[in-house]
Amino acid sequence: MRRRPGRPEDGGDDRARRPAARDGGADPRHLVRDREAAQVQALAVRPRSEPLLPPLHADRVFAAAYRGVPASLGAAARRLCAAAAVRAAATARPLAARQHPDRPRGRDRRARGVGLDGLHPRDPQVSPPPGSAARQARGRTRARRGGRARAQRGQPPLDKPAGRQSVRLPRRLVALRERNFRLFFVGQATSQLGTGMVPVALSFAVLDLTGSVSDLGLVLAAQTVPLVAFLLVGGAVADRLPRRAVMLVSDSARCLTQGTLAGLLITGHAQLWHLLVLQFLGGSATAFFLPSVTGLTTQVVSPERLQEANALRSLASSGGNIAGPAIAGVLVATAGPGWALAADAASFAVSAYFLGRLRLPPHDLISQSSMLRDLIEGWQEFRSRTWLVLANLHAAIANVTMLAPFYVIGPAVAKRSLGGAGAWALIVACFGVGLVAGGLISLSLRPRRPMLVGLAATISNVPVLALLALRAPAIAVAVCAIPAGATLTFLNTVWETTLQQHVPSRLLSRIVAYDWFAALVFQPVGYAAAGLVAAHLLGLSGTLWLGAAIGSVSTVFIVSLPSIRQLEARPVSPGPAAPA
Repeated sequence: MRRRPGRPEDGGDDRARRPAARDGGADPRHLVRDREAAQVQALAVRPRSEPLLPPLHADRVFAAAYRGVPASLGAAARRLCAAAAVRAAATARPLAARQHPDRPRGRDRRARGVGLDGLHPRDPQVSPPPGSAARQARGRTRARRGGRARAQRGQPPLDKPAGRQSVRLPRRLVALRERNFRLFFVGQATSQLGTGMVPVALSFAVLDLTGSVSDLGLVLAAQTVPLVAFLLVGGAVADRLPRRAVMLVSDSARCLTQGTLAGLLITGHAQLWHLLVLQFLGGSATAFFLPSVTGLTTQVVSPERLQEANALRSLASSGGNIAGPAIAGVLVATAGPGWALAADAASFAVSAYFLGRLRLPPHDLISQSSMLRDLIEGWQEFRSRTWLVLANLHAAIANVTMLAPFYVIGPAVAKRSLGGAGAWALIVACFGVGLVAGGLISLSLRPRRPMLVGLAATISNVPVLALLALRAPAIAVAVCAIPAGATLTFLNTVWETTLQQHVPSRLLSRIVAYDWFAALVFQPVGYAAAGLVAAHLLGLSGTLWLGAAIGSVSTVFIVSLPSIRQLEARPVSPGPAAPA
């Protein structure tokens, strides 16, 4: 290999000028510097998509020129490397300075443990020293043992402050990690508990005031009629205005009406017309609340946790329906119905407080179209979804033929043949247990075709009706009532989740309003029809068998339709973590 004479800094060979070279020996001190070193560094440092320490790498490229590399490597690099690599190495420093403009340029900022080649010992390009993996494993083991020892002594781990311990929730309760939904859930659970007190408190309030069952029917009708009448309008308003604002006004109005009624009852100044007017106003406020709550749920929880959020809401509703009457019974027996209604008013105040603490993005511009046009648009969207129309049709048939006979004829059968009120109380209690169990199942079971599974499960109501018609023992009816209640909660949960996934947010409240309207209209119709058919046509057993037959045929028919069988849950990709 021949070398041209010249200065070593220019890549030349000056061994001819050295005594050791003239005597035939190699000069171990001979090093190639500057340009050849830069070329070697350009070849040795592999390019990365994201450099570890860009300015440090650039500094090391130039610093390596003063440590030097063997001459043979420098010559090889000079022949293999193009002139562009030399220019790239020469411009590495200004590029690194522009990439990190916020760093001081007047001093060396080499990180601890970084060598002159710009690589850290933990870099993947550098092989770890022998025994390092074993030392790291021993260190992790000692840390774990120390943490367990501190936990056994009742002390917090060293790496976590004592004042802020992280709470690990079960996988089924991950929706509660999100701050907005956590506040929303606490408020709604409290409100549902208060709502569960109303049937007992209001019934005894009317009976204590007038002693007339017909007056009680009028008061209950005064609460239900405006709910049905204003429900569609409430859905349109909830799609035009911020849903949280609509719910805040609704909760405030119900707190005011129930608080006023409680005050009148406690002071002894209540009259029948007071109850009628106040319940009418409370029912009107509820008509605006129901369509808003389903839409607001999509704003306070991540899309991938919608079903868990709806399941937790169903659990809160079921728990309120179980615990609310029990608490109301205690309050009515000890203090009077007015105090139970006062507790209901306080629950609405708690709900409004937690709604006010939600952090939500600003609402879009209010629609400029008329209210009537919004209602027509909502109906067209509702009608265009075949699966939704068919599901509501089956739900209406199930309400009339299965749930209504259970609630209307079941108590009469229990009184005549099963042992009286105690037997019916056992059956209803097991039905309530099933409601809670259905919420727990909804937390973990996420079928690929939710409406198909939920609607098919309504067949579980048939054994209850059949056993009542056969005058089976109360314990057998109670056992079958558990899956019937679980089916109801599970269907409601997956139904609501499917609506939230398949209906645009700007239409959701109107679609939910039409959905609620169908349920609320056919439920009282079923109660009236079951009583009339049992009293004048088929008797108790005949009406129960008729309901079981119609319900079975309807269930088999609905699950055979392609629009129900082919409807799948929409996959959602995990979004950004919500604030805890």
